[in-house]
Amino acid sequence: MLLEFLDGRRQYARVLPSKDLVVSSNEEGVRIWDHKDVKGFFVNKAMTWKPSAENAVFIPCAWAKPYLISSSHRQGYLQALQPFLDRIDLFVVSEPMTIVPYCYSDEYPIAYYDFNPYNFDSDSARAIFMDRVGTWIQKYHPRYKKRILILTWQYREKFLQTLSRVQIPHTEYLIVSFQGSPENGQNPTAIRDQVQSLLTSG
Repeated sequence: MLLEFLDGRRQYARVLPSKDLVVSSNEEGVRIWDHKDVKGFFVNKAMTWKPSAENAVFIPCAWAKPYLISSSHRQGYLQALQPFLDRIDLFVVSEPMTIVPYCYSDEYPIAYYDFNPYNFDSDSARAIFMDRVGTWIQKYHPRYKKRILILTWQYREKFLQTLSRVQIPHTEYLIVSFQGSPENGQNPTAIRDQVQSLLTSG
């Protein structure tokens, strides 16, 4: 499914966000979680996902939308993961969309929001995010043999805190690490090598 999705979407232009999905204050950063289309995506798409592989890989969202046009995804994560796309389900960890199967990344509302979690990371917004991620993890954790995190340290911290809340050992999730932006220097190769090792290890 993921290979078919990417093969059919080689050319993209940047999408401008919908005004009602733009967050510019802490108050909006809390309110957006109740937006009908944000909640609708989580309930009707994220929580009804049908796994197509044994392995799950989680990467962070990107400022540019759809994610495919961002350099971190196009030249970083996707380049690194290219050899494994037929063996993984790829997910984007996002605020406020929570867990996004990559095949939905060019659809509304995924390609049309603008929320910088580093600027508007209030305690209330963080609590909602962790609650929804925890709900997703409780359902889908048992459905994957291996679960690999390739996340920025901020998202990795929140994800691991969520695992603690739902009483899943951190060791159930394998961590890929790198310095700087994923598209820089040798990072795509470093990410690819780590993922290769994790997928082939017992």
